[in-house]
Amino acid sequence: MKKKKKVYGQLDYIKANRRGSREAEIENHGHPINYNRVQTSKKVYNRKRNKADFQKGLPYSYYLCLFLPIIHIKKSMMKRVLAIVLLCVLACSAVHAQSEKEVMVLIDTDMGKIKVKLYNETPQHRDNFLKNVNENLYQGLLFHRIIRQFMVQGGDINSRNAPLETHLGDGDPGYTVPAEIVYPQYFHKRGALCAARVGDDENPEKASSASQFYIVTGKHFTEMELDKIEKNEGKTLTPEQRHAYMHEGGTPHLDGGYTVFGEVVSGIKVVEKMQFVETNEEDRPLKNIKIKSMTITN
Repeated sequence: MKKKKKVYGQLDYIKANRRGSREAEIENHGHPINYNRVQTSKKVYNRKRNKADFQKGLPYSYYLCLFLPIIHIKKSMMKRVLAIVLLCVLACSAVHAQSEKEVMVLIDTDMGKIKVKLYNETPQHRDNFLKNVNENLYQGLLFHRIIRQFMVQGGDINSRNAPLETHLGDGDPGYTVPAEIVYPQYFHKRGALCAARVGDDENPEKASSASQFYIVTGKHFTEMELDKIEKNEGKTLTPEQRHAYMHEGGTPHLDGGYTVFGEVVSGIKVVEKMQFVETNEEDRPLKNIKIKSMTITN
């Protein structure tokens, strides 16, 4: 007996063709087709097939080309970051090394303590000053000359126990130190430690006294005043100088003429207090300001 061929309705064929489910139609042997299941099965099949193709398919060079730009960017960024870090480390090391090498000296006076650092760029002045400190040359000497809004000066070897009427300012150990004018790196800003000397007429080489020094107090200058100094003296002030003279104070007219060999790092208020004491016609304080001691602190 012949088996009757199942006849599908037109709607069934349209749905089967539209869903792409001819295989499902055969497998179901004429039973109603669950088209949602057919669609889901097809998606699963396609997903597995795509995954298999991906796993076995494309050459490694293809994927390498995709990631090469990212690797290149990361390498270049890493090089740049490492370069910046290295520069920072070197800069910090240099600053640390320089600050370690700079000698600090504590000046103990009747009015308080002043700490100064000595520049390595002026080695002859630094070494001579340290020699005087180690020999206790300054112990008992006076700040014999003080001019308000200018400077305080000491180191005259004849000032120890000198009566008030004694003229001071000429005493020194009998030799001079060759000029070491590092300008414009070091200039006469407030707190600068400088070497006193004889005037240009007798001392055109600008050689320094072997013992006398001064610490700048100075005054504040306006931008117009600094412009006038530049014009009159034929010099050009750096931005650092202009900022210092306008905001901290100093004595710009001495720049380039005297050796600046250090600066105050603490105790500037003691120096400021000194400049306001009463003085006589020779700018000597009416009440002695004595250097009790000087000691190297590092």
